[in-house]
Amino acid sequence: MSPGRYSLATEGSTEMAAVRIDSTHMAAVTPEAIRAAQAAKAAEAAKAPDSDPKPEVDAPPKRRTAWGLTAQNSSQNPSQGVQPPASSGVPSVPRPPAPTAPTAPSAPRPAGPPPIPNASGPASVRGPNALNAPNAPNAPNAPPPKKETLAQPAPGVLAPSSGSMTAAAPIDPKTATGRNRPAPPPVPSPKAPDVKPAPAPVKPAEVKPVEQHPQIADQALEAKSADDANSAPSVPPPPSNRKRASSLRPPPPSAKRESIPPPSLVFEGFDEGSIAYAFDALMSDEVSSPSGAHTVDLTPVRELFAELAANHMRHVRDFMIDVKFGEATRDWVEICIPAVKSLTRAAERLELVELATGLQGFGDALANVPIAEARTLSATTKEGLLEAYGKLVEAVPTAFALDRDKSQREAVIVQSLLLSVPDVRKVTIDKLYAAGLTSLKVLFDAKADEIAAVSDIPDTLAARIVERFQEYRAELVNANPGDARAAERERLASLTNQLKQQHEGYEEMQSSWSPDAKAKKRELFRGREETWLSISVLLARFGEVDRLKGIEKVPFAQRIAQLTDYLEEAKEKYRLEG
Repeated sequence: MSPGRYSLATEGSTEMAAVRIDSTHMAAVTPEAIRAAQAAKAAEAAKAPDSDPKPEVDAPPKRRTAWGLTAQNSSQNPSQGVQPPASSGVPSVPRPPAPTAPTAPSAPRPAGPPPIPNASGPASVRGPNALNAPNAPNAPNAPPPKKETLAQPAPGVLAPSSGSMTAAAPIDPKTATGRNRPAPPPVPSPKAPDVKPAPAPVKPAEVKPVEQHPQIADQALEAKSADDANSAPSVPPPPSNRKRASSLRPPPPSAKRESIPPPSLVFEGFDEGSIAYAFDALMSDEVSSPSGAHTVDLTPVRELFAELAANHMRHVRDFMIDVKFGEATRDWVEICIPAVKSLTRAAERLELVELATGLQGFGDALANVPIAEARTLSATTKEGLLEAYGKLVEAVPTAFALDRDKSQREAVIVQSLLLSVPDVRKVTIDKLYAAGLTSLKVLFDAKADEIAAVSDIPDTLAARIVERFQEYRAELVNANPGDARAAERERLASLTNQLKQQHEGYEEMQSSWSPDAKAKKRELFRGREETWLSISVLLARFGEVDRLKGIEKVPFAQRIAQLTDYLEEAKEKYRLEG
C-alpha cells in the first residue's frame, strides 16, 4: 500500500473496503475534535457488556475521520447511507446529503493472493495481507467485533470548510483509478440538428381601392377622357367654347410652302464611303462651287488631305531627292507637272491658301525648265527647283520633307549595294563608314585608289566597290520615269518570282544526298542573298523602308508571301492591270 493511503476494512473480514482515503487530501484535525472523539469512545466502552476482547491483528493503525467513516458505512450498506452514532453524549449536527453519481452495479472483487506462511503464525502477518489473514485454528469463537463510530464534531467546533475538502461520493470499483479520481461525467448523446420548417408562402396582400371623394373622382374621369381624346387623332374632339392652354396646337403647315432640301455634306463627285473617289473629285478639272459656298467643317478633310498628298506626291518627292542629293534627269519633269497641278486644284477647293500658293510656284518652276537642256539637270535648274519646293515643306512638312526620308532610303541603298559586292563583309563596311563613305554622292565620285587609301582595304576590293556604284548610277540616269515607275514595279515582281524559285531549290537541296548537292546548295544560297539585296534597293527607292525592316525579320518563305501581297496592293493603288 502506497504511503499516505489507508483503507478502511472491517475487522475479521476477508474483503478489502471499496473506498480508499487519501490522507494527503484530508482536512486538518483539531485538538477539540480529538478530545470529543475520545470522550465518545469512552462513554460507549462503559455501556458495552464485558467480554473477552479478541486479539487484534498486528496491522498499521487506522486513522478514523468523519469522512472516512461515512465512506465506510456507505460501502457496507449503500441503501441506508451514513448512520449516526448509536450513543453519544454530544448532539449530532445534521449534514447535507453528499452528491452521488450514478454508478454501475459493482461486481465482486476477486480475492487477493494467499498469505505467505510465517513461523510466528497468522497473527504475525503484517502489511497488506494482514486483513486477509485467516483466523487462528485454536482460537475460541469470539463474539462479533464491535463497531467503532466516530462522533460528530461537538458544538462550537468548526467543520472542515468546502474550500479545503469536499465530501467524497461513493466510487464504483470498476471506474476507480490509481489516484482515486471520480469517473468522468456521462457524455451527452449527440443532439439531432434542428430542422426548421420551410416558411409557408406568403400570399400577396389584397390591395383594396381607396374610396375617393366624389368630386375628386369626377375630376379624374374628366382628365382621363381628355387624354383619350388626345391619343385618338382620328376622332375629332367635340367642340367646346372653353379653351385651355394645354389644348392649343400650332396651325398645320401650309400646303403651298416649298420644301428646301438640306445642304449636301459632300462635294460634288464624291462617292460616299470611298476616300479615293473623294480625293479624285477634289483634283478633277470640273467646275466646282465658288469658294465659301459650303458650310461643312473642313478641318478633318484637311488632315486627311495631308496624308493623301504624301502618297500622291511620292514621285515628286523621289525626284526632288535626286535633285538635292544625287543625279536627276529632265524626263522626271514631265512626270511631276500633272501631279502638281491636280494637287493645286484640291488645295484651292479646301481653302488651303498657303499650300495652294506653294504648289502654284513649284509648278511654274517645273514648267520653266529649259527644253533644250541636257538629259541631266544643271546646278542652276536644281537650285530653282529646291527654292520653290522649300515653300511646300514649310506648308506641309509631313508630306514634303526630304531629309528624313532621304537619310532612311540612302542608308538602306548604300548598305545593300556594298553587301552585293563579293568579299565585302561587315568589317569592310565598318572601315568604309569610319572613313566617311556613307552617302551615294560621295561613293559616286570616289575613285578606287582613294577608297583603298582612306579605308585600308585591298585595291581589288575597292575597285569592285567603285564598279558596283557606277552601275547603280547608270541605272538611275537611264531609268525611264514613264508610267510612274511601272518598270521598277515590274522588275520587283520579276525579282520576287526569282527569289521564290531559288528558295524552293535551296529547300530541295537540303534533303538531297547527291555528290553535287553541297555545291548546288551553296550556289542557290548565294543567289538568294543577291536577289534579296536587289529587292531591298527597290523597296528603299519606293520609300518602303518601314515595310522592308519588318520583312527582313521573317524567314524567306514569309518574305515571299509579304512581297506578293505588296505587289497586289501596289497594282490596285496605281490602277495597273496585271
